[in-house]
Amino acid sequence: MPSNTPIPPPEANGRISGLVYTRDETLAQDIERAVQPICRIEAAIASIQEMLQSLEHNDAKICFVHITGDQIDDGMALVRQLRRSRPGLGVFIVADRKDPDLILQGLRLGVLDVIIPGTDGGDGFLSALQHALGRQATEGRNGFVYALFSLKGGQGVTTLSVNLADQIQLLTGGRVLLLDLNLYLGDVGAWSTSIPTSLPSI
Repeated sequence: MPSNTPIPPPEANGRISGLVYTRDETLAQDIERAVQPICRIEAAIASIQEMLQSLEHNDAKICFVHITGDQIDDGMALVRQLRRSRPGLGVFIVADRKDPDLILQGLRLGVLDVIIPGTDGGDGFLSALQHALGRQATEGRNGFVYALFSLKGGQGVTTLSVNLADQIQLLTGGRVLLLDLNLYLGDVGAWSTSIPTSLPSI
């Protein structure tokens, strides 16, 4: 249930800084690992008082607040305090289960999203953060990178590269990009036009 509250611009390296409030160390590690491409988690804090003190000396742009079933009142009190004291802070609620009342309260307070880990087949942390930042979520899975090179010319690396790329495409049926990084004397383009393959080359 995302809202449209803006997040301040990221740092020069394209990442933003954030904090996590939770008593679950495993969850804190999962969040940090999931959002690592676009967010640097400064600390995982288990105390409301420590969280508020940390924000006084921290320029975090977002905060993940973990609210469990037996600590809803404390968790929502923290969210209210965060929204009141740091209106520009992007707050995400991480809930253990779907709770319509909790979701409604969170959205009324202006949180960016309410995340229930595992409900969409994944953790949802990165996609929620990407959506809040207005970034396109990447789909699919990562590929593999193979590098072939020799210390001198005439060793057959181009022949091997073209045939290897062609075989990978035939065996997997997936997309293959063959990139010749010999920018001045590379001749993969000539090879790829002389054999029956649909491989793109640069």
